[in-house]
Amino acid sequence: MSKRHRPPVHPLRVLTLLGGALGCYAGISVSIAGHAAVGYVVFIASCVVILAGEVWNHRKRQSDWFLLTFRTYENFRAEVNLEELREVRRARGDMATVRYLKLLYPKLPPSELTRLLKDL
Repeated sequence: MSKRHRPPVHPLRVLTLLGGALGCYAGISVSIAGHAAVGYVVFIASCVVILAGEVWNHRKRQSDWFLLTFRTYENFRAEVNLEELREVRRARGDMATVRYLKLLYPKLPPSELTRLLKDL
């Protein structure tokens, strides 16, 4: 039986989730204590912290995948069929090219995608 691959849990993600959860709890507690405006601000700020942590984790996983798969942008560019991409871009436009690349490489970071589109 093979082990399933589990992605690493990044410590910053854990800290943002714990901090956000504690902030939500603190915001609710302060609101119940009678300081509703302060409680709302703390609650909203903690929700922003949780969302920012999730976005950071998503971007980190994308960049980790890119580095493990290709190591450098030049290696990635060498693997991509540029003539086919140029044809898709000429025929259907930029958004179709982005969709096509996302179909081929679903975990491709946005920075590398835009860099490749600029090079076409």
